[in-house]
Amino acid sequence: MRSEVHAISGAVYDELGEGRVRVHKGKSYGIFDWEGRWQEGDITRADPHLLQYVGGPDLPAGIDEMAAQLEAAREQAKTETQQQDLSAGDLAEDAYTGSVRDPRYGVRNMIIGEGQTTVAPYVGDPGRETGKGWRSKGISFHEVLAGDTYPERIPEELWEDSPMPGGVTRVSTERFTSQKWHDLEVEQLWKKVWQFACCVDDIPEVGDYIVYDIAHLSYIVVRTGEDEFKAYNNACLHRGR
Repeated sequence: MRSEVHAISGAVYDELGEGRVRVHKGKSYGIFDWEGRWQEGDITRADPHLLQYVGGPDLPAGIDEMAAQLEAAREQAKTETQQQDLSAGDLAEDAYTGSVRDPRYGVRNMIIGEGQTTVAPYVGDPGRETGKGWRSKGISFHEVLAGDTYPERIPEELWEDSPMPGGVTRVSTERFTSQKWHDLEVEQLWKKVWQFACCVDDIPEVGDYIVYDIAHLSYIVVRTGEDEFKAYNNACLHRGR
């Protein structure tokens, strides 16, 4: 019987047999089937991956063999190798190591020996143009969700498609780099928009005030009544009034 401790929660997952898993931590416990369905106990949520690992059926032998290790891939690699001109030293080395030389990239692929994987060169995503802009050439997340064991259990929100627009968007940055544009923004915009000067609790009593400086401007914010506030241009910066 398998037994595993969850790396994050610390809960213990014990196999009970017949596809059932007991999850317990302290005095709390819960019993689930390996597919994630709760059966009993006060713990009603569990990690579906660990449930499947602990209580799920074992894979048939060879089912997890990588596609690159299949016989068809080995035969193709052999054929490609025979099409190139190799020196006697290369042939001897390949025969000794049990590997073949990739004719396209000149790298060695260990795929002849059983149980060995192909070390393939990295190929960047070429991308593809879609109606919503430039996107990856890979499968979409809709295809991933559709391939779930129980797609009907997936919340509707996860199926919604709201991709960011692709491509480059030009954004003006002169307001951050040009003093001229910065000063113009201060004079024309900052006086017309709300600015956060302080919290109400910062000036609790009538007559309390706070000096608010922004860029080269200065304001004095005063509580003039129980629920009344006023702001004035601060003409005397060194005394705050």
